Amino acid sequence: MYFQQSVTVEGDVVHPGNYVISKLNERLSDVVKRAGGLKKSGYAEGGRVIRSGTRLRINVYDAIDDPEGDNDIKLHPGDIISIPSSPFSVIISGEVNNPGIFSFVDGKKLSFYIDESGGKTDSADFALLTLPTGMVEKVGLHWWSSNPKIPDGSSVFVAKEKPAPIEPPEKEGQKVTVYDVVKDMTAIMVSTLTVILLINQINK
Repeated sequence: MYFQQSVTVEGDVVHPGNYVISKLNERLSDVVKRAGGLKKSGYAEGGRVIRSGTRLRINVYDAIDDPEGDNDIKLHPGDIISIPSSPFSVIISGEVNNPGIFSFVDGKKLSFYIDESGGKTDSADFALLTLPTGMVEKVGLHWWSSNPKIPDGSSVFVAKEKPAPIEPPEKEGQKVTVYDVVKDMTAIMVSTLTVILLINQINK
């Protein structure tokens, strides 16, 4: 008996629903096209493909824009394609003076959103930028660091600098040097010679 195998397309597409895999090696872009494509409010950059409960690390926008490219994966039965609406917002949290959700401004960079959030605190050291695709990038906050453009729907966590590890106090006798070894050997030799001399004196 033949069982039809399908995938699910949900969110901001023209015709969301379940779609039977109609051909061998059907790709992501094929099914999105069959679903009528994205609505005007659809945000492909934030699109997700869920397989067996796990989000695949792919760029849905690139898959649609470049059919049969690296991101245009072959679908498996049960895959879920989810297309969100454009959020028009950026989340800033962590070591900033006024964390929150800020309006997205096209073309603006990381420094702009940190300034919008009241600036970084004195203990801020770097930022973790979570892109709409789910990928995470570590970005420095120094004057020489990169200052990337922030896509719509991104999340920025400004982190503290890790404190230097505290060395435990050195215990007596824990660290042995060559000097210590020579000193101990000399003391043993002197003690031995002293005992020999005493024995000789007694035997006279």
